[in-house]
Amino acid sequence: GINAQRHLVLQEGGVIVLLFSHGAVASCAEWLGWKQNVPRSTFKPESTFLASLNCVLPDFLAGEARATYIVGCFEELLPVNQIPDLFRSVPVYPLPSRLFSFLLDLAGPRVGHKQRNSLKRHAECIHKILEQAAHECQQKYPS
Repeated sequence: GINAQRHLVLQEGGVIVLLFSHGAVASCAEWLGWKQNVPRSTFKPESTFLASLNCVLPDFLAGEARATYIVGCFEELLPVNQIPDLFRSVPVYPLPSRLFSFLLDLAGPRVGHKQRNSLKRHAECIHKILEQAAHECQQKYPS
């Protein structure tokens, strides 16, 4: 399950990415009880997002998330300041503008010059694709 995957990533020194959207922020706020007017019966604890949140939350609450997690959001769809503070205790990358930094963080500290240049080229291509996809999503689902 999710806990086993998390354990494997941690064991191998990997990084876990939390990608936030408006829906994820709303679910997170409800799950954590930040919105008191939401009846508990409206929760869907079987959802993948909430199961994932339940798995990673202890690390954030214990202040042990910094080396293990990074957060991303598509800046055109969700401003960084709308991500709950608890999850902004780790590096947060608005995408696609910080895509290269995001990829470097994912790659880890041992990235050599050659790999860094390769990542930069890939980031430039991916940036355009993500920008277009976010724009299309914004047009289709205006906030």
